[in-house]
Amino acid sequence: MKLVIAYIQPDRLNPVKQALYARSIFKISVTNALGCGQQRGYVQMWRGALEEVNLLKKVRCHCRQRRICREDH
Repeated sequence: MKLVIAYIQPDRLNPVKQALYARSIFKISVTNALGCGQQRGYVQMWRGALEEVNLLKKVRCHCRQRRICREDH
């Protein structure tokens, strides 16, 4: 059995789900997460003060697939 954990942007969840469904992988768990990677956040103005946002919204996907291996002799 293989377990894949991926952190993706929320707007990319539907294409990822469709790709998994096309490969007959239906066991998916999705949770909301906050994190920063290569994006490193951004600076925004909020109520007259500059605020640095380091944690961006992410989606954590867990999917499992049982691999069936057949050996032909």
